Amino acid sequence: MKKLFFITVMSFAVQFAWAQATYEKTIELQGGPALDQYTKYSVGASTTHGARIDNFFIGAGAGFRYTNALYYSSYGLGTSDSYDGKYLLPLYVRASYRFGSSSIKPMISFDLGTTIDVGQNQQYKNTEGLFYEPAVGLNISIDEKTTMFISVGLNYQNAHHTFYSTSYYDGASSEEIKGMASTLNFKLGLTF
Repeated sequence: MKKLFFITVMSFAVQFAWAQATYEKTIELQGGPALDQYTKYSVGASTTHGARIDNFFIGAGAGFRYTNALYYSSYGLGTSDSYDGKYLLPLYVRASYRFGSSSIKPMISFDLGTTIDVGQNQQYKNTEGLFYEPAVGLNISIDEKTTMFISVGLNYQNAHHTFYSTSYYDGASSEEIKGMASTLNFKLGLTF
């Protein structure tokens, strides 16, 4: 009897929550400068689809990102850094929260996902895999169903490059250096 009561209550709770949820989609442009030696800059576009319950949103998205990424550095007798343009497909989940009930609402968001390198230079697949991005911004209501938003976030992308060093006494050596490339990511988007 207790199990039947619990299942009934949970069923009504799920139906109530789903009734309060609304489908929402976003299109956005993004880009910004790098904050480390792994990349120079990144630009892109994406779309996110999900459900909003009051001020909370959860959804999934996909996009396209171009990143100028370091794949080779050499120090010693000569110094050089080599960068290559990367064509990335980010796939991610997003959670965000809007504060307040006015027409201009502060927001926080968090993206977590992976990127796939689809560029022509498959030898240097050095900026793919895990990425995450915490961000803050503002939502500005245009009408009852449409908002524009601007945000700034810190995008951390899995990255690695080969480091070569040459010394007159020690000879040549190479090392794989891995880390999280960080980019200051500005976004401008529409939610409807």
